Amino acid sequence: MIDNLLIMEPNSFLNRHCPYDQSGIVLVPICIHDTDDIISVTEAIIDHSRQLTTFDSEIQKEISNIDIFQASPILLPSKPAQDSPLQQYIQDGKFLICLHSSDHYMSRIFHPFYLTCSPLAYIQLSAKLNMQNSNANNHNTLFQCAQISPHVFTAGARSFSQDELKLIQKSNIPYLTDKALYTYDYELKKILESFPHLIYLTINLDFFSPSIIPSPQNLIRGGPHWWQGLLFIRELFQRRSILSLSITGLSPKLPDISLSTVAQLIFKLIAYQIYVSKHEFDIDIITPPFYTTN
Repeated sequence: MIDNLLIMEPNSFLNRHCPYDQSGIVLVPICIHDTDDIISVTEAIIDHSRQLTTFDSEIQKEISNIDIFQASPILLPSKPAQDSPLQQYIQDGKFLICLHSSDHYMSRIFHPFYLTCSPLAYIQLSAKLNMQNSNANNHNTLFQCAQISPHVFTAGARSFSQDELKLIQKSNIPYLTDKALYTYDYELKKILESFPHLIYLTINLDFFSPSIIPSPQNLIRGGPHWWQGLLFIRELFQRRSILSLSITGLSPKLPDISLSTVAQLIFKLIAYQIYVSKHEFDIDIITPPFYTTN
């Protein structure tokens, strides 16, 4: 077992202190470089989690008794490698919730999961397509992950170039714009029918409307509101097994209201992982009444 797995952080999400060996869920901050501010952001999110009620009104379950371990931050290697610091967590079968500032380096996170758990699909929820076919910029996350796995999918896009649109269509990568989510103009079951059972999920905070998660980095109008976004995410948990996930777009510039919402989002994701993915939450997948169907 690698050394930093033995370190228990003094503050834990929802004030739950679970030893690593007894945990099923691991919250792990990922630093892109030595000066990354993700540590202070993670501490702020944990502070906000203490204010949350532990009863989930949507699934009507108590979520306080969770086996979550707060890991020490890890530094991401400069390029994909088999000896990734995430490898031990993956081999131990932990459900990782990775917190990081940017999705520009997602291929470095996704790669070790794919090596160990293939076949594995990659799903990105983001305002951007991230399909620029160039290593000279940081807006090619989806393109890079598509070089790792043949099964990728993105939803919530509302900011992309014509070249990106042509490339994603040429690559036969399924995508949903934010308008398609808003009007419920899609069939997730059909989109995922050729996908493997295991999914790695990335949620960029700009997936949601900036009115839900205000951020200096999220100035792109549109995007799903709270329940529109959550119902889509919940359906992903219902239709496939989410192996682990990332939350990106975190920044010390986020206002307190956004950090509080991120804490609530993590809480919902944990609830979905515990109850929805294990089919302990008995509810049909339905078209919400506030959507319209074409």
